[in-house]
Formats: sequence, structure tokens, C-alpha cells
Amino acid sequence: MADPKAPKEAASAPACVPNYDVNDLLQKEVSKILKGFKYDIMGIISLGKDGIMRSLTADRKVLSAVPFSSSYHFQWRVDS
Repeated sequence: MADPKAPKEAASAPACVPNYDVNDLLQKEVSKILKGFKYDIMGIISLGKDGIMRSLTADRKVLSAVPFSSSYHFQWRVDS
């Protein structure tokens, strides 16, 4: 019988469920790239028109840069 004075066990946190398709080839590539990136807490992640994803500091110094594979072609559009 359990001791009524013993502290109750905390419920475990719910599992984090991604809201994207984990089987998508482009998503797999992005996830792989981001896992190896260095980060600045005040910096940004940028995907350039040249197809290179970069991790930049707040003053825009490059911490990491990785090109996407050539099999992906990015189309840029400007919304009006």
C-alpha cells in the first residue's frame, strides 16, 4: 500500500510531435544541416538565393554555412 504522506510523482512531459513531414527529403536535408550548425542566441538563420544556408551572428558574421544539394531548385517570388 502506498504511503499517503509520500510526495506524488510528477507526470512526464508530453512528447514533442513535429508538425511537419519528417519523411520529406527536403525536410530531412534541412534538419541534418541545422543539427550541425553553430548558433548565436541573437543571430539568424538565412537561406540565400545562392542556395546556401547560413547561421549568422547578430552583427551578421557567418558562423556556419552549408550549401543545399544541387537536386533542389529554389524559386523565389515576390508577393505584391
